Amino acid sequence: MLFGILWNLGGLVIQFSIYSSMQQEFSAMSTQGGPNMDVFMFAMAAVAVLFAVALSVLLGWIAKRLLSPEIAAEFH
Repeated sequence: MLFGILWNLGGLVIQFSIYSSMQQEFSAMSTQGGPNMDVFMFAMAAVAVLFAVALSVLLGWIAKRLLSPEIAAEFH
């Protein structure tokens, strides 16, 4: 569970580094008459953060619950 939390948060770092390079490409395209993708890029980043945080909270709650004395007593 804890590895999953680290994986999600590390994935966000990688995603934002990719987003920054994509943003540079889209900015270059928009100066040549392409569509403005700023809103789309912001929405993608917001959804990625929302899902990563939600899944990290869920995994943290599950890990905490599995480490509780009540659950540990069931396995002894």
